[in-house]
Amino acid sequence: MRHSGREIYPAERRHMSHHRAELLRRSKAAILMLIIGVALMISAGYVRTETGAPADRAAAAERSRDTDDVWTDPTDMPTPRASSSPPTSPSASPSTTSPSTSPTPTTPSASPTARALSVNLALHRPATATSEVRTANGASYATDGNASTFWEGANHGLPQNLTIDLQGSYPVTRIVIKLPPLANWPARTQTLSMLGSTDGTTFTTVKGSAAYTFSFTGGKHEVTIAVPRSTVRYLRLAFTGNSTWDAGQASEVEIYS
Repeated sequence: MRHSGREIYPAERRHMSHHRAELLRRSKAAILMLIIGVALMISAGYVRTETGAPADRAAAAERSRDTDDVWTDPTDMPTPRASSSPPTSPSASPSTTSPSTSPTPTTPSASPTARALSVNLALHRPATATSEVRTANGASYATDGNASTFWEGANHGLPQNLTIDLQGSYPVTRIVIKLPPLANWPARTQTLSMLGSTDGTTFTTVKGSAAYTFSFTGGKHEVTIAVPRSTVRYLRLAFTGNSTWDAGQASEVEIYS
């Protein structure tokens, strides 16, 4: 056999044949490794391909959405979603408050005299009378705080006295006398004077005799009597007349400073 103008010997032919066979084997091995590598990359998702089953394509697309790949196609870029919450403005820096140098003014509490004006000094204090029509209309009912109960002197017993012990000496400027707040009690006029004492024995006139009309108005039967300021422990109401009944009557006697 000749090759390039010279004769090739059998030994050279065998060597060349062996060399070609080795090249062919290596080429096949390289191609096989390349095929295996490509297959592995496809299965791992590193290579996108349109071939294969629809399920494989869907899985590859899902994996591509979950990765942080760089988007090169402008039409495939995700549209930014507008935020639903308004932008937050930076918080203002905390204001500094300078310490106050002047003391906070305080409103003075009511004086003892002002507080005393609203206190009924006669409430639940002992009371006595020259007479009572019955036990259920005793003198103590004139200071029990219940206008529905009342003191009434004996029938045809005028003049009659009702005396209240304040259990302490107090300045007195106002007296309220009440009758039961019932519309079926007709209007009446009672004539009386007021006397005061500090020892329960010697009484002086606080308010002279006068006629006071009790009429049912606004759900009440009562009169309010202003008296010259007097310091007393015992206050006595001296009844001398009643236009509808011959006896003194009072459901509540309230005494204020």
